[in-house]
Amino acid sequence: MLPRLLRPRRRAPAAWIVAALAVAVAPAARGATYTITTLAEDTDANGNCTLREALIAAANDGTQDLCVGDVGADTIVLAAVGTYSLQAGEIIDGFRAITVRGDPAHPASSYVVDLGGAQRFLWLDFDAALTLENLTLANGLGTTHGGAILANNSDLTLRDVTITGSHAENGGGVTFVTFAGHDHHLDVESARFEANGATGDQAYGGGLEVGLQGAGSARIVRASFLDNRIDAASGGFSRKGGGLSLESFSGGTIELRHLDVEGNVIDAPSFAQGAGIELFVSSTAAFLLEDVLIAGNEIAVADGTNGPSGLDLDLEGPPATVRRLRLTGNLGTAGRDQAVIQAGGATSATISDLLVVDG
Repeated sequence: MLPRLLRPRRRAPAAWIVAALAVAVAPAARGATYTITTLAEDTDANGNCTLREALIAAANDGTQDLCVGDVGADTIVLAAVGTYSLQAGEIIDGFRAITVRGDPAHPASSYVVDLGGAQRFLWLDFDAALTLENLTLANGLGTTHGGAILANNSDLTLRDVTITGSHAENGGGVTFVTFAGHDHHLDVESARFEANGATGDQAYGGGLEVGLQGAGSARIVRASFLDNRIDAASGGFSRKGGGLSLESFSGGTIELRHLDVEGNVIDAPSFAQGAGIELFVSSTAAFLLEDVLIAGNEIAVADGTNGPSGLDLDLEGPPATVRRLRLTGNLGTAGRDQAVIQAGGATSATISDLLVVDG
């Protein structure tokens, strides 16, 4: 059974045996390139290479129909413009490196992978790596974490990617999580998280959930978090980050720049914080948050336990720089603030150029 994602309490902070008489140097694994020319989904031996067949071949190094398996990092090229169906069951990738890309001559909306409200695009585990470029993932469904992608102790890179219409209890669009001993990296650039939703009674990240729990780093640059939601009817003590939730207990760097965070909502009876962004950072490396617009986000229910509607930032250790933030029209209830910024522990924080209006 794959490990269930665990969340530590807040504020809590392979051996190789070589014995050989001779050394043989194996040739480097080349990997395979799969060019997908059909929008259809099947795994039949009918003389084609579908997206599902290519993903299975890449995740298992085995041949599927005309998708010829090969050991090494594999690349899947979406050559047909249109909507690809991927709805016949979840695919798990462990240890393998996979790149999936659309032609950059066309916008990301030209290559849509429709998950049909039935599955994730991929579940990454056991030190896997996934790079997505110039495509859209739509209508994903996860269970506890990650509606479109669950990256567990794995590397994840998103460039010119849209994640939309996906749902899970946590990380409605994407969940990225690391544990001690797994130093992996999240790299997001020119991405859009839109109209995704988290539905757990204790929910983190309507659009994107990041949990660096003992290792790992994150870079999110030129990303939009638009109209994502957390909806919780009852129970629970944490509903955080309607657009983005990031919590770090690691020593890795965190870089968040040029973000557009608008129209995200937390609709929960209690303990809601940061309908736009929630950040809790307890680590030893540098933290940077700059050039961010946080506008029109909302805590929907008036309750004394509910916190700030736009930004909830809690710094507990790293040297931190926060600059050029604009918060406007974030709708708190019962006197809620647009933003709360706290710095404690051994934090050295520089906060400048902060504009808060119309709230």
